[in-house]
Amino acid sequence: MQASTFISVEEYLASHYDPDRDYVDGVIEETPPFLCIEILSPSDSLDSMQERIDDYLAFGVPYVWVITPKSRRGWISRRTASAEPKTGFSAPAIEVPIAELFDND
Repeated sequence: MQASTFISVEEYLASHYDPDRDYVDGVIEETPPFLCIEILSPSDSLDSMQERIDDYLAFGVPYVWVITPKSRRGWISRRTASAEPKTGFSAPAIEVPIAELFDND
């Protein structure tokens, strides 16, 4: 079910929404995306990343991928479980081999 709220561009730009919403023609769209991908930076903490994952899942995002470039590893989170894929990331109609994520290093 899609919900929307009309706000001005100025209010949108001066505000912070968790998790992110799309702003289209003066309306904040609150339909969850199919997939969120987080790429860890050196300044990310485990607590802040887990909080973002929890927010995405609570918002209704069915798949959250977390990628750590430094260790060349990642995790797939769903409402039911989280797991570290050994060969690649997948969701219905999407498959990305881990090797391809870091192919251009």
